[in-house]
Amino acid sequence: RMVSYLRRQGIDISLVTFFGYEYGGATLLAKHAEEQLASDYAAQSTGGSPSPSESLRQLDQHAASLGISDLWEAAKAQLHTPAAGWSPTTRLKGLTFYMPALPMEELEDAKAAHGSHSVRLDSTGKIRITFYPAAVELCYDKFVGRQQSIPFHYEPPPNAPTTKRVQEQWYCLLDEGEWEEHRDALIDLARAVNDAWLDRLQA
Repeated sequence: RMVSYLRRQGIDISLVTFFGYEYGGATLLAKHAEEQLASDYAAQSTGGSPSPSESLRQLDQHAASLGISDLWEAAKAQLHTPAAGWSPTTRLKGLTFYMPALPMEELEDAKAAHGSHSVRLDSTGKIRITFYPAAVELCYDKFVGRQQSIPFHYEPPPNAPTTKRVQEQWYCLLDEGEWEEHRDALIDLARAVNDAWLDRLQA
């Protein structure tokens, strides 16, 4: 609240939070930065981008208008991974889980990967869960093993870097019943990616 107040007074200030946890006998810190310059507040008053908290509120309202508030709340909470920090990054239609920057020699057009997966609201009244190529690459055998049980679709990623082996992002569209059916498998994939990401960082 204090940071928000100071921003509104025209002070250029950012809030950085750290989430500490134990992994493999080591204490790791995941950083989440919520940055918004004072000039952004002027933009908001003239129709510019909303703050992260306002964006999340709007997403929650949109989920309610679609009649899937419970589904939305469950998915965004249960697919949250420790390495993504306290809170994911809000986007126009959902949340993206950004991990600590991971250098990967498998990447084609980037030196490091950042995002692992996202949870978004679909206009059909379903949620869309997307795993980006770097995440699939890290747990490739595990994802392939789930291809027959999870209704995955595949598409070239608009922003996430691809790898030499994984050229597409994997996503599924789920209603409440489908979420219940596939929830445990999707949570297992998200956690496997989290652990593989951290293992690679420590290697």
